[in-house]
Amino acid sequence: MGELLLCNQSIAAIPYFIEELSLNIYSLEELCYVIEHHVYLMEEDFFEEEMILWMEREIGEMELAEQLRQSKKTEQGIIKLVEQVLNATGYLNYSDALSVVSQIREMQHKSVFERRKMRADHYVENKKYINALLEYRRILQMEEECRKNPLICGNIWHNQGTAYARLFLFKEAKECFETAYKYHMNVESVYEAMLSCRFLGDEAGLRNLARKYGVEKQELARLEAYWMERVPDREIEVSIEDNRAVMQMLKEWKREYQ
Repeated sequence: MGELLLCNQSIAAIPYFIEELSLNIYSLEELCYVIEHHVYLMEEDFFEEEMILWMEREIGEMELAEQLRQSKKTEQGIIKLVEQVLNATGYLNYSDALSVVSQIREMQHKSVFERRKMRADHYVENKKYINALLEYRRILQMEEECRKNPLICGNIWHNQGTAYARLFLFKEAKECFETAYKYHMNVESVYEAMLSCRFLGDEAGLRNLARKYGVEKQELARLEAYWMERVPDREIEVSIEDNRAVMQMLKEWKREYQ
């Protein structure tokens, strides 16, 4: 996880796999760490029966497991579940635990639509691009919410394009950026669609987008200069096999993803 955690309680022989993070945890302290740093995941279904069974069987937390089951049965909500887990370990001091609960409570005031977007955006920020794409697709299936929130929907399409671009799927990214513009009319999405064409080596497509969305020649020249600073042409055209820095970066990304 990147930090040294002192675990005073039992360590499981068999870990619990948190699918949303592609992460194995071996103790309640590690679970508390996840809760503290990934509050966007805190929905009631996070504490599913499989996790409760793991607590019961692998780390001997029979009492906590029963408390969680009872809270779920009586529908006491995610705040109660989180408090029970945090109180069982003492991993966080009082003020830190209060802060975590406060963040989760604040999220509960948001709609499911907004909370899912926050979760997907967090995946992008943490380079979990496949998870992000899956979550964005689920959100976009909430058609009624999309109609009521065109600005948010446009942002979702834009961020989905960003996830595709970071997976080097520039054709899909371009389509997402164009769709985003239809919803929120933010010219930044047009610019990102044009940049996707540049990565694809589609100069004609780039010029077509500029004409379609009324990007003036002066603005296009400014963009070209900016893109040259971000990704010079020589970096696009060079063979990946000949570029050791790029190959090393790809290896690091692959290792992170695995």
